[in-house]
Amino acid sequence: MIRVRILGGIVAACGLALVVTAFSTHLFPAAPAIEELTDDFRASFSDEAIATTRADLTALDDAGAALREDAPAVLGPALGVEPGDVPAALASQYPDVAAGLVAIPDVVTNFSALTDLLEANQDNFMKADAVPTESLPANVVPWQVLLSGIVLLLLGGWLWLRPVVLPALLGVGFTLVLLLATVALSLPDKASATNDLTANTADVFTPAQAESAQMAVSTLGAMAQQLNEELIPDLAAATGTTPEEVATMLASQLPAVGTALAGLDEALERFQMFADGLEANVQNYTKAARPDLAAVVQLEIWLAVVALIASGASAVVIRSARRE
Repeated sequence: MIRVRILGGIVAACGLALVVTAFSTHLFPAAPAIEELTDDFRASFSDEAIATTRADLTALDDAGAALREDAPAVLGPALGVEPGDVPAALASQYPDVAAGLVAIPDVVTNFSALTDLLEANQDNFMKADAVPTESLPANVVPWQVLLSGIVLLLLGGWLWLRPVVLPALLGVGFTLVLLLATVALSLPDKASATNDLTANTADVFTPAQAESAQMAVSTLGAMAQQLNEELIPDLAAATGTTPEEVATMLASQLPAVGTALAGLDEALERFQMFADGLEANVQNYTKAARPDLAAVVQLEIWLAVVALIASGASAVVIRSARRE
């Protein structure tokens, strides 16, 4: 039964390789990181969220353009200055508003690029979010690899110590189930999609990008606050009206500004949630991007195939020896 022992050694070696793979490829820290990432950004990758973000950015961009180009003629008399002097008056009296107006084009450009990236990677995200299944978290993946390796290691060791048909048949059954499950769950495709997702978002989950997003939201928030709490009330006092009437006047003469003001608070909340998620997941991204999941799945498939062949050959040899 030397041949059976050798074949059992091959099965055990396949199992040992899987055990080593589970730890050497950093799957255990990567899996929960992937799970947290997908949990935090699941809503951001939806069609509804992407469409809403685009609408927010369009409204913000239109409002910024209107405030820069058309507002001087409207605000000049109320501020007691010539239209050409409105930008200087804003910078002097309402610096947060002025800073926000300057920042809006870059903010819109940067967030638009991020939105484009989200939209381009929707399919990759959906597949990564379904690793290993939609109902099971990614946290089970390293345990599946580890336990599969332990099972093969034990079955191979059993064949080595006692060349009987039962461990050989169990090895055949287990590896068949492992291979069929891998194919049925589309794990190779999901693993490749996860690799593509992390590769495509490498420039997003960085400390610099997270800081930039937070600064952008802070700048827009300060602009909105000073606009609502200082500029509009001051305009109302200067014109003998109420802040509500000023807002109505702006909506009438500068409709883009009125539209943006109406939804600005909610838009800023959405931007803030995205920026917070980005900042909170920089480290998670580093962990999630570390293993080559596609390579891990391919290795598992090949090791399962080798173990299947070795287990099947062991069963054939043992049965042939019994007939003799």
